[in-house]
Amino acid sequence: MPLKPIEFPGFGGLDLRKDPQEGTAVDVLNVAFDRPGTVRTRPGTTSIYTAAANITTLAKMDPGGGVHPYIVFTTGSNIYVISIYAVVALEGSTATTDGVYSHVGSPVDDVLYYCNGAGVVKKLTETASLSAPAGIPGGTYFVTTQSPDSRLVCSGFGGVVSFSEPADPETFGVDDYVTLPGDVTEVASYNDLVFALNDTGLYVFYGNSTDSTGGTIFNYRLITREVKNISNAIDRCMAAGPDGVYINTETGLYKTTGGIPTKISNPVEPMYEGNAPSLLGYASASTVRAPVFVDSKYLYLDSASVGYFWVLKLDTGEWSLWSTPYNYIVAGVSASSTSTVPIFGSYNGTTIAKLDYAATSDAGTAIVSRYRSGFFNPGPPGTESVIREWQIDGTSSTGAVTFSTSQDDSATLSGASVSVGTSPTMGTGRDRRAVKGRNFSWQIGASSGSWSVSRVIANLRGARATGPES
Repeated sequence: MPLKPIEFPGFGGLDLRKDPQEGTAVDVLNVAFDRPGTVRTRPGTTSIYTAAANITTLAKMDPGGGVHPYIVFTTGSNIYVISIYAVVALEGSTATTDGVYSHVGSPVDDVLYYCNGAGVVKKLTETASLSAPAGIPGGTYFVTTQSPDSRLVCSGFGGVVSFSEPADPETFGVDDYVTLPGDVTEVASYNDLVFALNDTGLYVFYGNSTDSTGGTIFNYRLITREVKNISNAIDRCMAAGPDGVYINTETGLYKTTGGIPTKISNPVEPMYEGNAPSLLGYASASTVRAPVFVDSKYLYLDSASVGYFWVLKLDTGEWSLWSTPYNYIVAGVSASSTSTVPIFGSYNGTTIAKLDYAATSDAGTAIVSRYRSGFFNPGPPGTESVIREWQIDGTSSTGAVTFSTSQDDSATLSGASVSVGTSPTMGTGRDRRAVKGRNFSWQIGASSGSWSVSRVIANLRGARATGPES
């Protein structure tokens, strides 16, 4: 009997909203969807600096004007500033710090204003000179900037949002503030807008005007009460991306450019509800807790499990889960180009690393990766099929991938090593272990190295109705 080839239709990101079906992934780890029609191992990371002790916080200082940003990190009671150029060099000496709780690029080049977690704003220069400017309001836990006036914006408990004088981040007028109903739990800037989130809703400051006495009016409006930080459960939960502001709450991840936010976390909604399918091989309940970070291609959510990041590809909406040796992440700049890439660090280690599209490991640590399809029936509905062999078109740095299958909705996989092409050459591999069932799921993965697969074909021997004939 001739075999009938059935091609799997494509590689989509993780989708947990419904029963596993053809065309969706039910489990992914350390994969990327950055090439159309292909699933492959995510990029690795390379070390750019080794600290003298474990890293306690990580931040970015953006000088502006096209200059590469500085990376700020703390190790216990010391703070360091390094510069990301072709060669990473220590730019400043150490200074006592309370920890970079939240941070912002200031209206002044080469300066970082950050909150220390105790309501005090600190000023850090590129030479690691540290001070606490007296003119900045106390009780500040969140800072950002307002354009085009170049004002420093400070907020925190009590709902007070204060604005500095134009281009003078350390001078605040006695009347230059607005009081919102509820403690502000995050602020962020996008274009000329400033967003503030609290437990009553999401607000936006959309420009300033002048009153009859010459004073400044800070115009704002409530965008929605549906997107809010309930009981202040998630802090550091907003970030400005290339196309809007992203907001992570207990009910999901949202995006706005100033209008009603759109929920973009629907494919992974069960992760927020704490009832992700048991098919997944990692914890799911109450894991999406920490901040949102954005680079030019991806959005990253810290899952509150050390070393895990939920990753959203911005242009396609495809989700994946990345496991790394790091738990801190900020947007930085590659030393070899001007494209924005994340910078990673960890309180369990001393390495500061950058995402490197040429790397196949995390600074020497092997990347374990996998992609598992949903269950699909290659034959007519209600039939039992026999797949004589699987055909895999791909490439691998080791020349092989681990290909596994299961049938009849089983979570148990049976795997084997299948030879494909050796990078960069594409090749065709075959898994000739026949399987029979009503539906099938397959998984591609590797315990180390990189791989890329562009096509999976099931060579079908036949199909027949299940159960006794009527």
